[in-house]
Amino acid sequence: MNPSVRNEILQLLADGKITAAEAIELLDKQPAQPVAAPSTGEPVASLKAKEAMPPAEKEFSVAEWKKSTGQAESFDGITITEDDVVAPGKNGQPPRWLKIRVRELDSGRNRATVTLPLGLVNFGLGVARRFGADFDEMDNVEEVWRLIKDGERGVIVDVEDEEDNHHVQIYLD
Repeated sequence: MNPSVRNEILQLLADGKITAAEAIELLDKQPAQPVAAPSTGEPVASLKAKEAMPPAEKEFSVAEWKKSTGQAESFDGITITEDDVVAPGKNGQPPRWLKIRVRELDSGRNRATVTLPLGLVNFGLGVARRFGADFDEMDNVEEVWRLIKDGERGVIVDVEDEEDNHHVQIYLD
């Protein structure tokens, strides 16, 4: 495989423009290139320096990359669109699920996993705020509410309780 093409694919993956599965597909589609021994007796260090590629000078979409490398328009019937290369988060689609995972600390075994639609969580917190719970005295709940409203993906609560042997994670996905 041409090192520059491989580096471009890996850079797209590192930038979050393609998923790991898409990168694997792209790497698998590239023909393998035989590796020849240096014929001039050139030191290995200078050969590695020649292979080192500068970072990509411009960002481009998977469609542009496919055109430049002659790749097909789809992988096994799956067409990659511009929406697929946008990294998740504020610029992409907002998270849709609140996930709660409880594991045992010593064995790592899942005790419980709960997945809730984010709309239901927002509704429930709004009702609780209006009619039941006194959120003014609970700073942590306010912070969780703000993180949910901001729509950031990732872990928002991570607690390890060694006394009860539980690891609790609450995250947005």
